[in-house]
Amino acid sequence: MNLNVFQNCNKIKKMGVTNDEIIKAINSSSKVEANAQKNSLRRKNNKALETKIYKNKHNDEEETKAEHHEVQKAEEGKYEPLEDFLNS
Repeated sequence: MNLNVFQNCNKIKKMGVTNDEIIKAINSSSKVEANAQKNSLRRKNNKALETKIYKNKHNDEEETKAEHHEVQKAEEGKYEPLEDFLNS
């Protein structure tokens, strides 16, 4: 992720943190690292994002976070499930 993205965050703006300070702060991190140009961050060893598994309250099936939120929004009537939309 480009460090300029961080500079658009209100808390970073308020604190007046520079890109160099961000790089210094993550130097001891076990999870993220800067690229060679010191202008972006990434997960160390390009590690994949963790997939959190949720239990569906209706049928005890496991689902990913994205599936879980899709079900929640559908239950709240905010939109129809993607399968219904694609099959219509």
